[in-house]
Amino acid sequence: MVSSRPARLMGLEHFAGTGFRLWEMSVEGAWPPASIHAAVRPLVEQFAAEVHGDAGFVLVHTARPAFFVLAHVWDGVDLIQRSWTASLEAPTVLERHRDGAIGCVWELEVISAERERWAAVCERDGAMDHYLGASD
Repeated sequence: MVSSRPARLMGLEHFAGTGFRLWEMSVEGAWPPASIHAAVRPLVEQFAAEVHGDAGFVLVHTARPAFFVLAHVWDGVDLIQRSWTASLEAPTVLERHRDGAIGCVWELEVISAERERWAAVCERDGAMDHYLGASD
């Protein structure tokens, strides 16, 4: 059985009016460097501006073959995703990940937790604030 990878919630940010919960995940304690977070910001900003969703989450994952970044926006009950990848040697050189990929077995654990969190509040007034933790 595949075991979980360490993941941690890093905080909240707003991009293009959409609130995002920010996550990191690591293999063997190799947390993503600050440089990749800086490189991700304009990509998530553009993505959020294009989809105009309610709220979302971003996962930056240090894996064995590369860095993976998954940005998600909740649009009602639909989850819209965009993803990027970078080599371990050049974490700030992010390129779109292949179409159709939704996440690896470890990333799906965070996606599932975020699904549970959104499902609990998505039909309530102030769903975004509840989801982001501003009015639990």
